[in-house]
Amino acid sequence: MHKRAQISIFAGKLTRTASPNYYTRDIIYKKLNNKKHWGPFAILIKDMALATSRNSNIVYTYLKAPEIVEQICIAFKDELGIDLLEDYRKESKPVIVKFKDQNLGKRDKYENYFMTALYFLYCSLQTIKFNSYCDNYYSGYGDPIPPDNISKIIYL
Repeated sequence: MHKRAQISIFAGKLTRTASPNYYTRDIIYKKLNNKKHWGPFAILIKDMALATSRNSNIVYTYLKAPEIVEQICIAFKDELGIDLLEDYRKESKPVIVKFKDQNLGKRDKYENYFMTALYFLYCSLQTIKFNSYCDNYYSGYGDPIPPDNISKIIYL
């Protein structure tokens, strides 16, 4: 069977069974049923997006693949034994997008972002390895970022 046909059949099953992997099933379920998980997503501090194991205790980098893409690819590999993640990484290029969100204060508290930025600066100045407290993840709750709100795109 052609890969495209297998993807189509798998997509129909995705909402029902997804994967024998509990973590993958949980991520996909949240993405389908909770607006907070609909994205778009962002990382507050660019250096955290670029962090490596040398300067960080953070082990996941979203620049390799968005979490949902990775989880769907894992489920596809579990189900059919085909690695789509490698294809995705070959065909896509990581970027950093700088944008503004007019609704930010309506969804999240500004002081949370401020405290995160201060802690990041503290760790940077004290040469402490970055950790999960050094960043605050942004969720757009399913609302797209209007093109006029994008101020910069950095191709890596």
